[in-house]
Amino acid sequence: IESKLGADTWFYTKRCLLALADQLAKQMLLLQQESFSEIILFLDDIDRHGSGMTPFYGDEVQTEQGISKSSKKGGETISSEARQLKNMFMKLME
Repeated sequence: IESKLGADTWFYTKRCLLALADQLAKQMLLLQQESFSEIILFLDDIDRHGSGMTPFYGDEVQTEQGISKSSKKGGETISSEARQLKNMFMKLME
């Protein structure tokens, strides 16, 4: 995941997950518990690997360690967005 994770891939992944959450919230779609578990595990992996990456494409500054950080919106990372999505899916799972 770490080698493929970036602002552009995260953007499209996030869009798909938000569309799925929208359908689940409207009760237009039902998922089995196993599917929810896989989504939660995936978001845990994203949380682990996306801690130093900005979710905004073209808004990255390379540091000496090769980690990209946001030059604008302070503190928002791919990891923080993954945690928010995880919380959303945990609420939808109930």
